[in-house]
Amino acid sequence: MKKSTLGWGTAGIIVLGIFGSGDDNTSRNNSNNEEAQSSVEEVIESKYINTNTLNIRDKPNGNVVAKLGRGEKVDIYEKKGNWVRISLNSTSPQWISEKLLCETEDCFKQKTRTSKSHNYQALKSQSNHLESKKSKKYYDTDCSCAVVDYCVGPRGGHYCITSGGNKRYKPRY
Repeated sequence: MKKSTLGWGTAGIIVLGIFGSGDDNTSRNNSNNEEAQSSVEEVIESKYINTNTLNIRDKPNGNVVAKLGRGEKVDIYEKKGNWVRISLNSTSPQWISEKLLCETEDCFKQKTRTSKSHNYQALKSQSNHLESKKSKKYYDTDCSCAVVDYCVGPRGGHYCITSGGNKRYKPRY
């Protein structure tokens, strides 16, 4: 009888150990879940991308892992100098430069420029082009290649006007 009682007692302890350890694991899992929920990161602020393409890096000044486009909204979870982390998962961090972000929703829209050009070379060539389109010069029949041998231009060049209205320059002898 003592042997059977010892056997049943040992079996009971083993069974309790098995079932007890299962409960212990679930209690550990519950405590891990509670810790994970309490350590959920909160968004510091949200901003918008204010450049055509913005490189996402694996760390500040790190390798480029992806790109974002103008106007996309990003949530910021951490700041380090001029760099902000936009990824929730810290196992694969994503960092971008804060210099290329703006605050408000419409700040990323590109403004159209209405200022006049200060490039005087371009302005001069545009005005010359317009003048040549506006006024066609009609020449007298005096300088026609059929009538005269040549005419003398303002800088001393010899030319005559062809039947098509073009100047044909004559070589000087």
